[in-house]
Amino acid sequence: MNRPRIWSAGPVLTRQLASCEGLAPVETLPAVLRSAGCPVEESVHLVRFLEATLIGTLLREVQAGPTFGIADQDGIAVRQRMLEDSRLPHLAEAAPHLARFDREAEYRYTVQAATALVLERVKAGARPMS
Repeated sequence: MNRPRIWSAGPVLTRQLASCEGLAPVETLPAVLRSAGCPVEESVHLVRFLEATLIGTLLREVQAGPTFGIADQDGIAVRQRMLEDSRLPHLAEAAPHLARFDREAEYRYTVQAATALVLERVKAGARPMS
């Protein structure tokens, strides 16, 4: 993706909407959750969870995604060696995986994990965790 750095993404994605026009699209998610039998309070938690997941994913794409990539083999090798030499056993163990960043694979993983969590919580008729 060729794009200029977008430092305003965070404030734009996290501002509170006040107009009916701005809030109308937001109504969709609680409506779907409630129609699936999700309790009101749980649907609020799930909406916030999904919003945070979406914002985090978008911010990673805008700000951090280009830092690492699967095509830069030299950069991957340097990063992997640095992690392996860190004297931090869990990071050294995961170095081959941490040194690479496949944005498409990470996006798919995030969407699948978020979807699985929402389906599990709705199916269980979950109550908010205390």
